[in-house]
Amino acid sequence: MDTADASERKGTPQASIIIPTYNGGDYLVDCIRAVLSNTGGAFELIVVDDCSTDGTAQVVEDLFRDSGVLKVVHCPVRRGHGAACEIGIGNARGQLLILLDNDTEVQEGWLDQLLRVARTYPDAGAIQAKLLWHKDRARIQHGGGQLNLLGSTAARSHMSYDHLSENDAEEIFFAAGAAMLTYRNVILQCGGFDSEFTILDDADLGWRMHLRGYRVFVANDSRVLHHGSKTIASTDYLAAKLSRTTYEHLGMVIKNRSLSSLLKILPALVLLRISYVLLLIARRLPRLALASLAGLARALREFRQIWEKHQLVQSRIRRQTDEELTYCIKRLYPSLILWAAVKIARRTYLILFDDHAQTKLCIRTFSESALQKLWRMHPSLAQFTRDSYYSQQSIALMERDA
Repeated sequence: MDTADASERKGTPQASIIIPTYNGGDYLVDCIRAVLSNTGGAFELIVVDDCSTDGTAQVVEDLFRDSGVLKVVHCPVRRGHGAACEIGIGNARGQLLILLDNDTEVQEGWLDQLLRVARTYPDAGAIQAKLLWHKDRARIQHGGGQLNLLGSTAARSHMSYDHLSENDAEEIFFAAGAAMLTYRNVILQCGGFDSEFTILDDADLGWRMHLRGYRVFVANDSRVLHHGSKTIASTDYLAAKLSRTTYEHLGMVIKNRSLSSLLKILPALVLLRISYVLLLIARRLPRLALASLAGLARALREFRQIWEKHQLVQSRIRRQTDEELTYCIKRLYPSLILWAAVKIARRTYLILFDDHAQTKLCIRTFSESALQKLWRMHPSLAQFTRDSYYSQQSIALMERDA
């Protein structure tokens, strides 16, 4: 480590870079090396060790002791990603907060581009770097989060090729917590990360930022490599993820929707979750079906706590009505109808006919035909449907390997 570089980074930090980790190992070491090599100015680096069992904390302390910026915070008990982020923020000194997953590697100029967008859009509550696949750096892993009426999320530009954009930044619904810049005052105003959330904690926070009146952007020229799904490990990753996603999805929608709009969409939301359970049973995946039911059961069991959060969001955080937020999600309405119709048709046929190749071909032909018609009507809507499709394909591949 260069002594001049280390001394330059000391003093009051311009930014606090927070990296939650659980058994991060070599991924975390590469992440820290990339930050130290590609980040200028005064900053502090906070690693939040969420009770790792592989000696992660000791390894990074030994390797980067002389960096002059590293601080390792130890969680007394395993809490999850959202809680680890909150602990990191509580230990940060900077007003500018940057969240990184421990399986990311920032590229040259990443922070400068984020700050440039921040100066351009003073009403931004959060700004995300463009996440590229580490294994295929020409493709985008996450270009910003989108949300539909039922609270389902999709990664914008997922699997698209990275290219030079005409715009420095584009508006999104939420910033992925894997590489996100935000501000201490925004976090305080929006209630921070939900400590009970591990998977949808970033989408939940982004939703509350919009309710508070902030906008969210992706900086197209800020690039960060991402392995994906390495930050929080699990002995039974897929089942645990499905159970958590079900619980967090329902909890997020109940918290952030107003009562009137919640009553309109809740029946459809429950039906969608039940149809997914039936599909898992039809695919002979009872373990995953039970995991999904466990998530539903937890949401019911903890409904009182979720409703208390709902009341807090509606009374203290919300400054915009759901109708005023339609500028963020109104373009998803036709896409949602088409996407839901395709999913319901596909699931119904799979439940009835299971592995019949002809049925699957029929469903795929119908999906592609509908998508082509939508593309001619409105390309951006088709892009969201395509992103949702690839997200479902990723889940299907994980189910196959389960």
